[in-house]
Amino acid sequence: MVTDVSSTSTLLTRWEVGEYVSAIIVIVGVIGEFIADFTNICGVQIYQRRKDRLGKLSTLVLLVGLALELFCLARTNSLSGQEIAFLNTVAADARVRAANAEGAAKGFESKIAEAQRGTAEAGRDAEIARKNAEQIKLEAEELRKQNLVLQTDVLKLQEKLADRHLSPEQQKSISAKLSKYAPLPVMFALYSADGEMERIASDIRGALPSTWMVGYRRGSSSEGGFSGIRVELAKDATLDENSIASELVTAFKSERLTVSGPVTIRDAAFIGGESVITARIRITIGRKP
Repeated sequence: MVTDVSSTSTLLTRWEVGEYVSAIIVIVGVIGEFIADFTNICGVQIYQRRKDRLGKLSTLVLLVGLALELFCLARTNSLSGQEIAFLNTVAADARVRAANAEGAAKGFESKIAEAQRGTAEAGRDAEIARKNAEQIKLEAEELRKQNLVLQTDVLKLQEKLADRHLSPEQQKSISAKLSKYAPLPVMFALYSADGEMERIASDIRGALPSTWMVGYRRGSSSEGGFSGIRVELAKDATLDENSIASELVTAFKSERLTVSGPVTIRDAAFIGGESVITARIRITIGRKP
């Protein structure tokens, strides 16, 4: 087991890079299938054999990318658990050491009181004991500070690794801010959706007024590495639509979601997936930051 925080963090970073590389491989496979099925690049629509070869090769690349991404994700989760466990162990050890140091300091203070009632030699011993007690107090204070830093690091890491989520109270708060607007269709676009992205999309859907019509579109991103949530709207959006999009961004940010926008809808950046409704406002869901 890895027992050093810095080495664990280094490994964790490398596996996260592996996830991004796997995502790129997946995108390459998707692009290959797109070329084979919807374009005539290299004469794939004219020569059936070329089309078949490109389609099979793209499928293999896609499968390899998905397998690598799953493996990297599993390894990342494992290393994250090890790092959290190690930091908790270090924090607990620091608390024990601080308690022991405080007990030792009290013992030295008792010896000081006894030495003051003795001879001159006892007085010299008391001075030494007093200095030792002060040093131990300083060490105990330093240990407390280190413990606080470790606890803060653990909380930050746990918050970073936690899935995005909206509680029922947060959903009600967002819904109350949007209820003043008339019903309108809203599109959810999910890039390379995984379980966490589907869950946060479901939470956001639950926060929208029940009268709003909602559609979903799932596909992949040609931008690569998109993360967070983005509110988008049509180029020719009206003032009311701009107001609603801005209110969505404000409401999401008030519940501590990482969100950007409103920006113009980027259809060119979205590969695959179709929806049964047409919406002028779109909520695009990427990976968690």
